[in-house]
Amino acid sequence: MRKLIVILLIFINAPLFSQVKVDTSYVGIYLKNLYDLSPSDFSFGADFYIWSNYTDTLPLFEQLEIVNAKKIDEYNSFNAKDSNSFITYKNCKVQLTHNWMLRNYPFDKQQLKINIEGQSSIEFLNLTTGENAFELTKNMKIPGWTIAGSYIEKSFTIYPSDFGYRHTKFKDLRFNHISFVVELSRKSWGLYFKLFTGLYIAFLVSFLAFSVRPDYVDPRFGLSIGGLFASVANKYVVDANIPATISFSFVDMVHFLSFIYILVTLVISSISLRLYSQGKIEKRKTLDFWASRIMILSYIIINGILILLVI
Repeated sequence: MRKLIVILLIFINAPLFSQVKVDTSYVGIYLKNLYDLSPSDFSFGADFYIWSNYTDTLPLFEQLEIVNAKKIDEYNSFNAKDSNSFITYKNCKVQLTHNWMLRNYPFDKQQLKINIEGQSSIEFLNLTTGENAFELTKNMKIPGWTIAGSYIEKSFTIYPSDFGYRHTKFKDLRFNHISFVVELSRKSWGLYFKLFTGLYIAFLVSFLAFSVRPDYVDPRFGLSIGGLFASVANKYVVDANIPATISFSFVDMVHFLSFIYILVTLVISSISLRLYSQGKIEKRKTLDFWASRIMILSYIIINGILILLVI
């Protein structure tokens, strides 16, 4: 009896299942330019053609959505028939959101993404890519950056909503999600020296305190204090050029290291002055001699290690 009921239910619902048709839309992007790379606005601009090859005449942006677009300026569009499908494309200038990862700045690498999703779930629309679905214009140049590569990522987005379809038997909530990714590497070394030259000079100025006798209190301590103020000023200038971040970045580590070393020069100067006032001249000379060499060598080594960790 139960088997008979199951068979009857399948027979009754068979027309409902047969009405569902999964259409496939092949999409692609031809990227012409990237511009307005703005970490402060968490965005970048892109100029590209986006196209689809679909079995229906549905307009392009009724098939898909550019989900990380802040603003879309559409230009000319094109529609044509290809065998049993329809080709449509648009020429777009788009402002897109991007979470700039600046922990390793200025040695950072970015993955700029154009994220698109199907406007219907995978039960009704299969949004996918074919061959040559992502191409970049030849000789594309982005000032301050090198294009390291490009690729496509495919995944699904699941929305915890039935979008009002409460009585349908088809409740697969997955939507096709495709990311067209461009990898960029920053041209770092020129920017690195531009950002940190002032900081390193400030440290060297404080380091010169070891060449001054400790009883010359004003120049001996003044060099270190002046170097400390200069390094703090450099930190404010560098921070003004990049957005605030809660993570402890490479820029923060280099400045923090310099602050600590300048503070150590002040501590050693205080100890050296105390030894000098007690008449322990040779111990004072030995302290300054070894402190100067150990500090400069360790400072260079630690800076080198920090750079190697981020490049």
